[in-house]
Amino acid sequence: MPKQYLFLLLVVVFTLGNILAKAQSAREHLETGNRYFAQGQFEAAIGQFTAALAQKPDLVATLNNRSLSKNNLKQFAAVPDFNQALKLNPKNVHTIITVARPKPV
Repeated sequence: MPKQYLFLLLVVVFTLGNILAKAQSAREHLETGNRYFAQGQFEAAIGQFTAALAQKPDLVATLNNRSLSKNNLKQFAAVPDFNQALKLNPKNVHTIITVARPKPV
């Protein structure tokens, strides 16, 4: 195998490894955020979901969960997260139900 092909192969493998590492790390932040959410620690959950979205901004579940955390804290900043989740996946039943659910006044 010529050296330039070996170099190209190494670059591809390195790049894919970095992408997969970020995806795993984003998934870990999502899971940690979910644990905080389940414990009612919404501020900590928001921090974890935000860290996950910084690495992988198209994770619809993370947008949903961050918006739910903000909503539980009565933060109006939840709306853009809901909107972005719907934009990324307009058929996501979880997001549609959450947005449509009546809110306490």
